[in-house]
Amino acid sequence: MTLIALRCPNCSGDIELDDSREFGFCLYCGTKIMVQKVVKSESAVSSQLSNLKPIIEKSFQDGKLEKSLEYSDRLISENAADADVWYMRGMCLALRDGFRIDGDRDSKESYSLKPTKEAMSCFYNYAALSGKEVDFPKESLPLYEAMARRGNWMAMRWTTFCYGLGIGTDIDYDKAVYFYLSLTTLRTEDLVSRTDVVDSTYVPVSVLTGDGCIRIPYKLSELSEYDFYKCKGKFRVDAKNVLSIGKRCFESSGITDIILSDELESIGEEAFMESDLESIVIPSKVKKIETRAFYECRKLNDVTIRDGVEEIGDQAFGEAPLLRTLVVPPSVKKIGKQAIFCKKRKGGFRAYVYGKPAMEQGAFADGTKLLPCYKPMDPEDYRKDANPQEGDKGVRRLFGKKRSLPKNGKNN
Repeated sequence: MTLIALRCPNCSGDIELDDSREFGFCLYCGTKIMVQKVVKSESAVSSQLSNLKPIIEKSFQDGKLEKSLEYSDRLISENAADADVWYMRGMCLALRDGFRIDGDRDSKESYSLKPTKEAMSCFYNYAALSGKEVDFPKESLPLYEAMARRGNWMAMRWTTFCYGLGIGTDIDYDKAVYFYLSLTTLRTEDLVSRTDVVDSTYVPVSVLTGDGCIRIPYKLSELSEYDFYKCKGKFRVDAKNVLSIGKRCFESSGITDIILSDELESIGEEAFMESDLESIVIPSKVKKIETRAFYECRKLNDVTIRDGVEEIGDQAFGEAPLLRTLVVPPSVKKIGKQAIFCKKRKGGFRAYVYGKPAMEQGAFADGTKLLPCYKPMDPEDYRKDANPQEGDKGVRRLFGKKRSLPKNGKNN
């Protein structure tokens, strides 16, 4: 007779089982634990284990944790003294339940990858039988990555944290952003209004960057809808290779600044709405600044629109109280309803308009002064008249005498 020292898979109590008996009981919770079925020979048990182990491995690869857990339980019922069985069961439980958030979810210190008590009992049994300790964060990461690349949202999130926090690997912010963006593909028009979906895909900026700048992967040419929706914490974005920004991409986020490519072609509706954006340069290949693209950006104070942009959509810069100056280049042919309207603008506002774009009702409805432009401007001239008290300087010299906008909102 040989006694096997294990831990109960139910209560984690220390137990000793007689390997000559078919089963034993946990002294603490009474759980029945199979040691080995006496009706089967040792070779039959070995054959059963050999047949089921590949199935568990395949289930792991496919991210089918519950199926893997079911098979590992069956194997334990055949032979509780097999170390590999305990390892597989522990990994199933830990991969399914392993991530913990204790405290403020915007703090790095709140996140840890710790197996549950039940999983730890399995790893203890594995160590007792094999003499090898389990480094769960390190050993689980390749499994999480494989599951993430197959579309498992939980694995995408866990992998993001692993690379962003250096759990089981070296910190790699580029990979953290990669898996984060994979994760946000789950956010759709129908689901984004659900708190549980936003919470389950939430990752704080502190995990994605070490210097406050999120660098979009080089090969990624498109930011999708909701990619950084409600992504909190101050951050900048380097999107030098991005050609399009989706609808509501940065809505209600902590973004303060973004570097855009001259080749950028589109910025979706409400892309930066209610964000903390402070400045923006709209490249010339963006033909339309979409509806409410920068609506209620209450910290926005510096906007440059490159010559080439043809339309400013409805409420595009609406309710941006710190925006005091805007140059409308000659390429703009239309300005939408309340495009630059703000009820509570802090300080005066002037729009320098080159040409005669068609204006919808109330395009500048909050008493804005327009200065007609008589000759082309260079980009460096755009910000020379930030202080209206400076007198006849800078861009004012380019545009001539200012005039009030008629009540019908049209530029005559």
